[in-house]
Formats: sequence, C-alpha cells, structure tokens
Amino acid sequence: KAWNGVPNAPAQNPKLAAMFEALAAENSGIQRLGRQFIVLDVEPSPDHDKYSGGIVGIVAGSEQYPGAAVLATAAAVRATSSMVRYVGPVAAAVLAALPEVVATSSLGTAGRVQAWVFGPGHGIDEQAFKELQELLNNPEPLLIDADGLTLLSASAELRQLLRTRHGASVLTPHRGEFERIASALRAEGIEIPNPETDSIGAAHAMAENLKCCVLLKGRFTIIATCNYVYAVNAGHSWSATPGSGDVLSGLIGAHLAHSSAELNRIPEYIPELEISDTAVYAQVAPAVTIHAVAAALAARTEFGPAPTSASKIAAAIPAATAMVNTHAPMNFS
Repeated sequence: KAWNGVPNAPAQNPKLAAMFEALAAENSGIQRLGRQFIVLDVEPSPDHDKYSGGIVGIVAGSEQYPGAAVLATAAAVRATSSMVRYVGPVAAAVLAALPEVVATSSLGTAGRVQAWVFGPGHGIDEQAFKELQELLNNPEPLLIDADGLTLLSASAELRQLLRTRHGASVLTPHRGEFERIASALRAEGIEIPNPETDSIGAAHAMAENLKCCVLLKGRFTIIATCNYVYAVNAGHSWSATPGSGDVLSGLIGAHLAHSSAELNRIPEYIPELEISDTAVYAQVAPAVTIHAVAAALAARTEFGPAPTSASKIAAAIPAATAMVNTHAPMNFS
C-alpha cells in the first residue's frame, strides 16, 4: 500500500500523516509513493520520433457532450510528447482546440495505437457497445471511464470479455459508477464490500473478479489490482469539478501508452525477460499524482487558492509532471 501522492500533503492533515507513518513503521508493505514506483522519463530521447513515446487513442465525446472529448484529448496531448489519436463524432471540435491531434471517425481507420481510452461523454447506444466490445477483444491496454462503465455495468457479456481479455484494463469509476458495477456483480453472487465503509476492500474485490485495475476516484484515490492496493491522498479537493475525470482518463491513457511502448522495447535488449501485460499498471498511481498536483496548480492565484476548472487542470499537466518527476515540494496554503 502507498500513501501521500503529493509532496508535503501530510502537512494538511497531521493526524492522518502520523497514522500512516505509524503504520509504515510497523508494516514494510506500507511506503511512501515512489519507493516502489518508477515514474518513466517523459523527455524524448535522441532516437525518438512522434510515435516512439506511445500513441494513445481517445474514444470519447458525442454531439451532446463534445467537451468530454476535448478535455480527455487535451490531457493526453499535454501528458507526453507522442501522437494522440481521436476516434469519435466530434472531430471538428477536438481539432479546433487541438490541431496536433490526428482524428478519425472509426476504430478501423485509427491506425497504430499503444493504449486506448474509452467512454467519456461517448454515449451508451448500440454503436458505443460495439466499439467497447471490439476494444475488449484487442490486446492493447484499455482504460474504461464514464459511459463505458455504464455499458459495463449493464452487460454481463462485456464484463466476461473484460475478465478474459489478453491485455491490461483500467476502470476509473467514481463512487456512483463503482456501485452500479458492484450491484451487477453482487447479483451474480460475487461479494463486493460497500465502498463507503471499506473502499480498499471494495476496489480490491472488484479488481480480483474482473481481472483488471480499479481506480476508485476521490480525494483519497484507491488504485487496486489483483496483487496490490494503493491509496493516493491528493491533499486537497480542487479536482472536484466537472470534466476533471475526463482529464484524468486522458492523462492516464497517455501514460499507459508510454509505458507500453517502453516495455515493448525491453526484449530488444533482454530477450529472455518476460514482461506481464499488467506491468503498465505501475504508471497509474504516478498519473493520479500528476493529476492531483495539476489541480492544485490550477487553483492557484496571486491572492491564494480559488475555484478552478477541468480546462485549467489539463493546462497545468506539464508543470505538474515536472514537479512530480523532480519531487518538488508542493504547498497548498
């Protein structure tokens, strides 16, 4: 287990910090975030090009919710230097905001992708169902958010595809979305604890059953896989604003693509090394930390902290990435 994703956040809650320090002293499995996670270097190396750092594909947005596509794609663009592809019906809105994105209307014409993000504002119609079904049958890492989670909660077929797919899968529900999926699993006879009373146990139980990584969003974000659970304390709640989840999805998706691309290069140098598909999960908690720092930066004004927005959080991702990568201190006062 890990805690305190944001440097200096414990100062905001000394009692909580003391509790975690005491637990860490008694249990070697509880450590500060970073002691077992490696944040990948996002600076392109001399031999890199626009594809080398991992291409993420964003399947998001609809005529009703074009902003979700723009926010998720903007976060991906600002997370790494690599190409970002957009798939969906609001390409014009995405390209107007982000001319560096390569856009298309269908998965079949998207081109090469190292990781996918599916769901923000994308709808729950038959076409969305078929797109999610196709992505679950593909091997690339897949992040499912928002409407994708609604589809998952309503379909036993999609849940079974998730359990049996050959590839990493990340679910990013808020508590309402989590409970809808949990209710569907409980109806199948699977025991999922109440996240209000046992968020760590609930996220871990869902991750074990669906064979994926479950990210239960909140000020204390729970990141659970079959083998471990991390709790990241943001140290603030400035990310509680509309569209912030879309930004988080695009940011994590870009990091999954970057991780996948880097891991796929390792066999060139160490052919005998076997790497699990789920190794990319190691980059989820660092991405959550970057999002938390970006939200804090977005709330800063010359007079002190003030309400912020998802667009500003996305814009702050490069600065937040630099802070997290250099372990720069963060003061929320």
